[in-house]
Amino acid sequence: MGNELCVAAGGTPMLVDMLVVNNTEIPLTLDLDQDCQRECHHKGWQVAAGKIVEGKEPPEKIDPFSDGKFSASGREGAAVAPNGKVYYENEDVNLKIAICWSCAGWTSPGCSNSATISITGRQEDDEGLRGMFRSGPKPWSELIAGDVDTENWVVTIRPRERGDDWKKMIRTIAGGKFTIGRAH
Repeated sequence: MGNELCVAAGGTPMLVDMLVVNNTEIPLTLDLDQDCQRECHHKGWQVAAGKIVEGKEPPEKIDPFSDGKFSASGREGAAVAPNGKVYYENEDVNLKIAICWSCAGWTSPGCSNSATISITGRQEDDEGLRGMFRSGPKPWSELIAGDVDTENWVVTIRPRERGDDWKKMIRTIAGGKFTIGRAH
């Protein structure tokens, strides 16, 4: 990855203003176990090309039913479009989310922007969950979905299910570790 810092000021060619929408009751924090793998050793993201724009870093926390913004770009004088990953988690419920982006930029004619969301982990096994699921707990990827709009760079994290069953399940999984919020 070179010796360049992953967060930098300066020009912002091929700017990506990413909006991460958390439409769940689960608060998310940057996964500080993930290192940028550069000299600066920032935590919570990795940049394969380009940079995170200084002053517009990914937020440390995204509360339930809220959003967080960050910006990435190419480097001034370089024709390489930005791509990288930002990592969020909730340790209390063993949830990990990786958001990966790749901007096509003007150097990639015929290509388009892309982004993916990886949702991993599962809750710890207990009797309350066993009764709810009629088996062991499900992986988070079966409970939460990620929607991506690369035209506007919006990533939405949402429950696959809605209503009282979802709220009951989250209360059981969380074991009182966080409060169920309401959308405004």
